[in-house]
Amino acid sequence: MYSYIEEDKAIIGNNFYKVVFNRDNGNLFQIYNVTKKVNYLKNGDNKQFYLWTLLADKRDSYRYGNDEQPYLVHYPNEENLQKVESINSKNSSKLIFKFEILDKITVKTIFLARNDKLLRCRINIKNLSDDYFHNQIIAVGFPQIENLIIGDYSTNTLVRPNRFGEKIEDPITNAGKYTINLEYGGYASMQWQDLYSPQGGLYLASYDKDMILSVLESEPNLHRKTLRLGIRKYVYIPPGSKWISNEYVLGIHEGDWHWAADRYREWAETWIKKPIVPKWFEESDGFYGIGFNFGEKKLYNFKDIPQILKDAFSMGLNHIQFWGQMSGPRKSCCYRFYYPDPRLGDESEFIESIKKVKEMGGHIGFYFNIQAFDPDLPNLPEDLQKLIPSNVRIPRWEDLRKSAQVHFDGSYIRQYPSRPEFGDGFRIMCLCGKEWREYLMYWIVEKYVKEYGIDSVYVDQTFSPPICYCFNFDHGHKHHGDTVKCRVDFIKELRQILKKIDPSIIIIVEGNGDSVGQYADGFLYTSFSSQTKFPKPEVFFYTFPYFNIIDGFANPPVKDTLEAYFPYLNKISYEDILNRVYLMGFKFDITLYRRLEKNSHFVKYLKKILVLRNKIKKYLLNSRFIDDIYILSLPEKVEAKMFMGYRFILINLLDYRDVKSSFDLIIDINAISDYSSNISSKIYTFDVEEKIPIDNVNNKIIIKVPYFEEHIASIVVKY
Repeated sequence: MYSYIEEDKAIIGNNFYKVVFNRDNGNLFQIYNVTKKVNYLKNGDNKQFYLWTLLADKRDSYRYGNDEQPYLVHYPNEENLQKVESINSKNSSKLIFKFEILDKITVKTIFLARNDKLLRCRINIKNLSDDYFHNQIIAVGFPQIENLIIGDYSTNTLVRPNRFGEKIEDPITNAGKYTINLEYGGYASMQWQDLYSPQGGLYLASYDKDMILSVLESEPNLHRKTLRLGIRKYVYIPPGSKWISNEYVLGIHEGDWHWAADRYREWAETWIKKPIVPKWFEESDGFYGIGFNFGEKKLYNFKDIPQILKDAFSMGLNHIQFWGQMSGPRKSCCYRFYYPDPRLGDESEFIESIKKVKEMGGHIGFYFNIQAFDPDLPNLPEDLQKLIPSNVRIPRWEDLRKSAQVHFDGSYIRQYPSRPEFGDGFRIMCLCGKEWREYLMYWIVEKYVKEYGIDSVYVDQTFSPPICYCFNFDHGHKHHGDTVKCRVDFIKELRQILKKIDPSIIIIVEGNGDSVGQYADGFLYTSFSSQTKFPKPEVFFYTFPYFNIIDGFANPPVKDTLEAYFPYLNKISYEDILNRVYLMGFKFDITLYRRLEKNSHFVKYLKKILVLRNKIKKYLLNSRFIDDIYILSLPEKVEAKMFMGYRFILINLLDYRDVKSSFDLIIDINAISDYSSNISSKIYTFDVEEKIPIDNVNNKIIIKVPYFEEHIASIVVKY
């Protein structure tokens, strides 16, 4: 590795890459892949960073920004660069740039090369200004990589952690079809993205254990046919303070996004641990979800709960999950006052039904929302208000508003503000707010777990949009971007409390996220819903294969997403969704919010799938998802996903060919650590469990897959 300064250039690199900056202004000029001999930047003149500063309102002691224009954006220029320094040692090389921007704000950027494919970066900021009107720093965009494209733009693929994952082929042509900004803790489940083509790849990540609210930026430039990739962090650096960032990395690599996922996992495993999950949930095949109401119509009462468990048992499930049990407008599945709705039965009936579920050997959970509250409370529908017992305290907005999140201008952050319904939307609450945390803990812990006896807690919007900063520092957070950390800390505390009460209690959270995963027992994935037109659930699961994922129907599937999974089908059925959940090895979310007819085709098909899943479950539970990285050849309209275990491989198949027949499944021999003549393979289908031929031909494993009637099957290879 090396770094040096010559005339108008500052250069850092090693045997894998060379990165060149403009010596006079610090702009990024070139990212060169030494192995592939290709430059990633089309036009080299790229600002390293930007700052947002609050344009403060004098009327509130500069605490908030103006309503009309709350912040300004600043980029460095040639006049701002004060010094460039090169430092070389035995194990690393550095380039250090020192800027002075605005009024006495010092920005230092540090780039460090070692003998690998990662260029490590940091940004340190010292704000010595005394101008609170203009110079409260409220966001830092770093690193910024503009004019990026790797070879022919049409061959580029952008992979991002949009919820469960997103794979955008040709992101230039597909501009306008994907979100430019992904907020970590909301749409972004991890802090990395990757752009690659046959000529190389660029991995961009933030290695931030502080979990500051970050935005992964992916902006296409249609005129230049390039992309801008960057990361923005909502840090608060007022006059008289400083901020030293955690590490960022650029990875200059060959191959596809799996390389980037491997690097991110290596870092994440230094602090994100696999959660210990109760055996009953580890072995569970999923849950049966029910809503008590449909629109204004009541569908079920609390006394129906034991019978609903019997329905689940008949399907092959032992876990029931409920929406709409709370007191509020009947049309709401997800209201925020958690007293059991007296219109569905009294509290004693609710408790008795939960008790019966436990006696029958079942498991039961209910809905909670981590952050949204109705400011119209304590007002309730008239028919409900008179049924609430006098000793039950209805929550009041006046008591909780101190915990509400606010924008830069001090206004409340709202959920669903544009929906045509009563009021102007729920308020988003800050999980660092004492009043809000106490409210949630009371209902989840004291009431539902201790008093009512549930053993499954579903917490909506935990790592799911909306996510926003909170500019009310009275909540005790240092940065307004600490909202992600506040959420994660709440789930951590909740887990600690619940596991002391009963280690078999589980927490399921909506969405999925790396940092929160160590404190949850499962994720409700919703990979068939509307987050992206380019779904790739493999992205998160490959990066974190040891988290329990539940997928299916709770967030209704949408047309664009389904068509991305099944472009070859004219009509996509619920059974097709089940097939895809099986392919990925996930647990099943059977939440259609109504009781299902026992003799319906869907239920009959679900039973078959669960029987098949149980045949291969011991392999599924003792293996790690490795996607299709060792699959060399498959027929068109056939997909395969691999799971690696000790001396075995599990392969799940999805076959949607118009005319089905036997085929060869060809696998890289490197998938098998110790190949021997004792290797064997067996196929599992709805109707068949039999050995099938397997052979090694020219260092390729060839499995002779016979014809099978249904769309799914599994193969177990033992060696």
